[in-house]
Amino acid sequence: MRSHRRVELNAFTAPQFIEWVESKLREHLKGRLIPDDAILADAYRRALSIAKINQAIEEAKEEAIEFAKAAAIPKSLRRQLARRLKAAGAPAWDETLYALAESMLTREDDD
Repeated sequence: MRSHRRVELNAFTAPQFIEWVESKLREHLKGRLIPDDAILADAYRRALSIAKINQAIEEAKEEAIEFAKAAAIPKSLRRQLARRLKAAGAPAWDETLYALAESMLTREDDD
């Protein structure tokens, strides 16, 4: 049912507008909104894939932490870092250290 009254939305303050929208939603949506079956199925599949990815990340994180704890620190680490930092346009030391660790990890994978 329409009142046929004109409402100037830009006359509302932000909190007033939010309250007005919420009141209209409460008025017209009596229950919780659940999408149709096709949208619901797609959303479930998306949620399931995200949950699986997060599970794999958590497992990989634990393995990576244990790997890092057991790793030997190269005796030449400081020298290698200093050499890379002297290179033109080298990023911050921690970014450079990450790149160094990544290259060492790649070398281990090749062995």
